[in-house]
Amino acid sequence: MRIARPFTLFISFFIGMTSLYSHIALAQTAEAEALSKLSFIVGDWLGVSSSYENGEKIKSIPVREKVTYQLEGNLINLVVSSPALKLQTIVRYSVEDEKYYYHPFTKNSTGEYEGYLEGEKFIVKISETYRLTFEKTDTGFREFGTKLVKGEWVKNFQDDLYNIK
Repeated sequence: MRIARPFTLFISFFIGMTSLYSHIALAQTAEAEALSKLSFIVGDWLGVSSSYENGEKIKSIPVREKVTYQLEGNLINLVVSSPALKLQTIVRYSVEDEKYYYHPFTKNSTGEYEGYLEGEKFIVKISETYRLTFEKTDTGFREFGTKLVKGEWVKNFQDDLYNIK
């Protein structure tokens, strides 16, 4: 009898761990599947970042972005480098609440913002009055920021990126 009890506990533990592993594996598969919808931003990119004021382009500088899948497709890592900005961002998908999350990191700040797909665009809501949009183009992808001014979304920057590989 004494041997049966530890063996039963071991089998119960083993079954529980197998179930937990299966749940984690299924969640990671769902996360990777959701993130695959953002595959249009994955690559090694060069381009131009333009600033806008009152709808007019005021300045353009070079920009480079390296965007890769991490953790077997369960995260997207964006590294942005330009004379004006050094930024690393993690994009993830939560199976639990069925939402994308955008986590930008700079030398002095970080954050977590919800994102969503609207057609073939990935939109990140930074606040009620500011958002980022990522969209596929014929030659790469475009990222732009817009702010809500008097009921209209007004562009304040745009990065036009071209794959270099």
